Amino acid sequence: MKKSSTAARRTLQLALAAAIASAAAMAVPATAGAESWLDRLKAIYDTPEKLDKVLQDYEAAKEQLEDQRDRIREAEERQQELARQNEALLRQNEQLMKQLQSLEQARLDQAARSRRWVAMLGTAAALLLGYILSVRVWRHFIWRSQRAEQNREHNKK
Repeated sequence: MKKSSTAARRTLQLALAAAIASAAAMAVPATAGAESWLDRLKAIYDTPEKLDKVLQDYEAAKEQLEDQRDRIREAEERQQELARQNEALLRQNEQLMKQLQSLEQARLDQAARSRRWVAMLGTAAALLLGYILSVRVWRHFIWRSQRAEQNREHNKK
């Protein structure tokens, strides 16, 4: 494959050189000196080397372009991969936020339940203490009234 490409390139170079030589020969005036004609003829014979240099430069630019395309393609693939990772992380973040909210709500519910129990137990303790105190006060009044009756009976005697 490379040999046919090189042969085709060489044929193209020779054809271009012949076309340039013919154009130069027609462009040379008949009265021109031998030296200027000879310089032009040398330039024509140097054309294949110049053409080789142009083709080499073209191939190098073509390779650079291919390398640049490959780098762009890799960068796009990397960007797509990062976008997929970003979406996955966003979904995970959303899931964690929901989980955090539910845990926070559970903590708030537990705190509310604890406050209700403390309030109920405090109320029950206060009612029990009030009952005990009222019974003691009631018994004290009964004792005083019984004592007063006994004193009256004892004073009547």
